Amino acid sequence: MIGRILFAWKQGINLDENPKKWRLVADVLNDLAMLVELVSPAIPDYFVICICFASIARAVVGVAGGATRATLTQHQAR
Repeated sequence: MIGRILFAWKQGINLDENPKKWRLVADVLNDLAMLVELVSPAIPDYFVICICFASIARAVVGVAGGATRATLTQHQAR
């Protein structure tokens, strides 16, 4: 939750100005988080760090994806 709050606080205005960019960032970050989650059991020494990074990345994906969804849907409706 802290990751979501901090990301929304720092990038809140930018999400409305560049929705296509942030949607792309959300998609790439989602793929990266999934990759880190899949690889984390292979490196047990850094398991907790990997899972924490993936969790923060998923939080950013939720904020960026949710904030840009309405703007892109409205654009497509036109």
